[in-house]
Amino acid sequence: MLLGVSRSRVPTKAVGALVSLAFAIPPYVSGVLLVLLFAVTFRVLPSGGYMSLAQDPEIAVQYLLMPALCLGLPTAAVLARFLSASVRQVQDEEFVRTGLAKGLRTRRLVRAHIIPNALPPVLTVLGIQVGQLLGGAIVVEAIFGWHGIGDLLVASVLNRDYVLVQDLLLFTVAVFVVIQTLTDLGHAAVDPRVRLEA
Repeated sequence: MLLGVSRSRVPTKAVGALVSLAFAIPPYVSGVLLVLLFAVTFRVLPSGGYMSLAQDPEIAVQYLLMPALCLGLPTAAVLARFLSASVRQVQDEEFVRTGLAKGLRTRRLVRAHIIPNALPPVLTVLGIQVGQLLGGAIVVEAIFGWHGIGDLLVASVLNRDYVLVQDLLLFTVAVFVVIQTLTDLGHAAVDPRVRLEA
């Protein structure tokens, strides 16, 4: 949001550079870099493995941090790009200039008018990015030694267990369809025009 709202050049360029870097680095590279930095060099996080939240929540979160960061960085970068472009587009609308002319404070104008009008396209992109997250999970599971759906899918393909492959693909598609439906419902909740058209 800072990319779209801020008029200062230095913070905007710094955040833009970080977003571009997060977007450009694929998960298999960022995962290895995270392991080298946090597990090998500084030794503050475990390099791989898994622990249930029910056993020890504090240790489980440590096992979860690097895989979540590795998987979420590209998606966060895409969403940041779309949100900044959408905020910039909404800032050029006439109602924003009218609000400024009436004396509305910038913070209130951003929170109450610009962000709600900028969110609908970002929600659509978020729903599409879930598919990217499901696909990238296979690489992240391999890097961090997690035994999840991606690992099970690869093992079932290698073992020629076609029934399990079909079940896993059907489950993945069902999750994607449910997320798309939730995205459409969120779009209708944020944008009153969608509700009125329906």
